[in-house]
Amino acid sequence: MLTGMFHVRLLGIFLWALVVSVIGLIACLIFPRHANLLTYWVRALGWGVLKCAGIRIQLEGAEYFYAEGPMLYLINHQSAFDIPVFGSISPLRTTVVGKAEVKFIPVVGQFFWLAGAFLINRKDRAQSIRELNKAVEKIHRKKLNLAMAPEGTRNPDSLTLLPFKKGPFYLAIQAQIPIIPTLCSYQSPLVSFEKKRFRSGTLVVRALKPIPTKGLTESSVNELLEKTHQLMVNAYVEISQSAATSL
Repeated sequence: MLTGMFHVRLLGIFLWALVVSVIGLIACLIFPRHANLLTYWVRALGWGVLKCAGIRIQLEGAEYFYAEGPMLYLINHQSAFDIPVFGSISPLRTTVVGKAEVKFIPVVGQFFWLAGAFLINRKDRAQSIRELNKAVEKIHRKKLNLAMAPEGTRNPDSLTLLPFKKGPFYLAIQAQIPIIPTLCSYQSPLVSFEKKRFRSGTLVVRALKPIPTKGLTESSVNELLEKTHQLMVNAYVEISQSAATSL
């Protein structure tokens, strides 16, 4: 019965994502590279996916999360469900840095590319640097926020975080923009594609106080990375324990 309900909800999610993505592609043709195109799309996607999954979002630290940008949002990466979770509450004028492989996902990938997301081939360091430099220039020219996952890969079944990549911290320092660490509580008790589980409940998303980078240089990357990692690990454990007690 539970497995059957999982597939019903999964079908609803797939159909909603398909409809929203087709509408998004049409919007790309009418408003190409509009600064809010990706924001409106992920908000719409997130709203429908969360409804289908029976998941609510409790946002903590909204005063930080919706502060005037440009900002670099660093999010923990648990699963594909991160897109609707963070997308449903996305600040305006926010784009993302993701893996180049995303653009090969039918419809959804093409939309991300046309909407101006930065899709990076991490196996090609020179190309990655070029894309990040373009991101820095575009952040200031269009006054955009940027969202990245510093773990670099999914971390679905752990109550800690993976080591962080240095790229986001180089970018934040180069752009001289604040970092907003943003955590979603442990998803697995409510959402697990591997275990075929959708359980109604609340996921906590917490935005931490902005970490300034103004005046920092590349020599500060390691210190900034370690400080941010420790803050995010502590917050992740705390909100995950809090969410677990409410189940």
